[in-house]
Amino acid sequence: MTSSCRILLAVMKRDLLIGWRGLSDSLAGVTFFAVVVALVPLALGPSPETLRLLGPAVIWIAALIAALPQMERLFQQDAADGSLDQLILTPLPLPVIVLAKVAAGWIIVGLPLVLMTPVIGLLLGLPLTSMSIIVATVAIGSVGLLLLGAMAAAITIGARRGGILMAVLILPLAMPILIFGTATANAASEGTPYSASLLFLSAIVLMLMAVTPVATAAGLRHAAE
Repeated sequence: MTSSCRILLAVMKRDLLIGWRGLSDSLAGVTFFAVVVALVPLALGPSPETLRLLGPAVIWIAALIAALPQMERLFQQDAADGSLDQLILTPLPLPVIVLAKVAAGWIIVGLPLVLMTPVIGLLLGLPLTSMSIIVATVAIGSVGLLLLGAMAAAITIGARRGGILMAVLILPLAMPILIFGTATANAASEGTPYSASLLFLSAIVLMLMAVTPVATAAGLRHAAE
C-alpha cells in the first residue's frame, strides 16, 4: 500500500472514529428524518394517492433537513484541535483529502438515511417495485449534498451562527439535486421513464465532485491563515 493510500485511510479512519463517538448525533439525524416523514400523513391525511404523489418530495426534503446539522461538523473537530493545519501540510493535494473526508462523512450521515429510505417509502405507500430506484437517487443525491455541505462547512469555520449561514449557502445550491432526485423518484413510482432525470442527477453530482473539493480546499486554507 502506498503512502498516499495510507494517508487517505488514516483520514477516513479518524473521521469515522469521531463519528462513532458522536453516534448519538447521527442517530438523532436519522430519527429526525423518520419523525418528519411520519408527521406528513397527520398533516395531509392518510389518502394513499396523496401520500404516493408527495412521498418522494417528502423523503428528499426530510433527508436534506436531517443532514444539515451533521454537515456543520465535517471540519469542526479539525479546526478545534489544530489538525486542520496538518491536513493542509500533507503531501497529498488538499482536494483529495477533502474527498476522503466527504466519503467518511457520507458513511456517517448519508448511509443511515439511505438505509432508512425503503422503510420510509413503504410507510408512505410508495410501490415496492420502484424502491430500488428511489434508494439509488437518495444514495447518489446524498453524495452531492455532502459535497455542498463540505464546501459550506469550510467557508463557515469559526463563524458565529455557522449553522444558519450553512443553510443559507446550501439550500439554493441543493435545489437541482432535489428537483432531479424527486423527479426520478416520482417517475419510478408512477412507472414512467426515469432514466433522463437520473442521468441529470448523476451528472450534477459528478460536476460537484470535480468543483467543490477545490472550493472547499480554498476555504480551508483561508480558515487556517
